Amino acid sequence: MNRRRAETAGGAPPSGPRPPPARGLDTPENVAAFIAWLLLECPGDEFGAQDWDVQDPSHHARWMR
Repeated sequence: MNRRRAETAGGAPPSGPRPPPARGLDTPENVAAFIAWLLLECPGDEFGAQDWDVQDPSHHARWMR
């Protein structure tokens, strides 16, 4: 097993969500944090009022705590 894989497999979890990349796939931790916020903390009327995108910077501050 290479060193990088060993570090990520048994290393400490990330300190928290990080800004999503401008392009490409996001990290599983970011997607999980976004979905948890969206389902558990986003007000119902706001949830249904718009389309949500993990890479939309207009609401990053709300779920990246």
